[in-house]
Amino acid sequence: MSRLYKKLKRLNALARRLPKVPGVYLMKDPNGVVLYVGKASCLPDRVSSYFVPSAASMGSKNLGPKKQPMLELVDHFDVIECEGEWEALLTENRLIKDLHPRFNERLTDGKSYPYLVITTRDDFAGVFITREPSNPAFRGARTYGPFT
Repeated sequence: MSRLYKKLKRLNALARRLPKVPGVYLMKDPNGVVLYVGKASCLPDRVSSYFVPSAASMGSKNLGPKKQPMLELVDHFDVIECEGEWEALLTENRLIKDLHPRFNERLTDGKSYPYLVITTRDDFAGVFITREPSNPAFRGARTYGPFT
């Protein structure tokens, strides 16, 4: 059995024992550096999907050419349980922006989720989509979001 196969088997067994709840997972190297942050509606289903033998042997077909090399580096993972998918989505977003994991491509550009802002102090209400709801121009307006 190859070293990679043994490692994937170990990680898969750990992932299958996770609680069946929504959450965020952090793939880490042996030094504890976060390589990838992802979200899941059911942690054991999503996290274990990285470590099944077919994912490792099929190469870029299953995980994609950018994530497949990550399996060589992943040594362990941590999870953050969330109350719902919405919390997992927002937590993933925040962690990617704070940690800048090597294998995350999206959400590392400094952008945030859009908000809908409706101004009510004008004669006619203004409806705006913005990524900066705290902009002083929107003071006193109704803000909805974030939207994914």
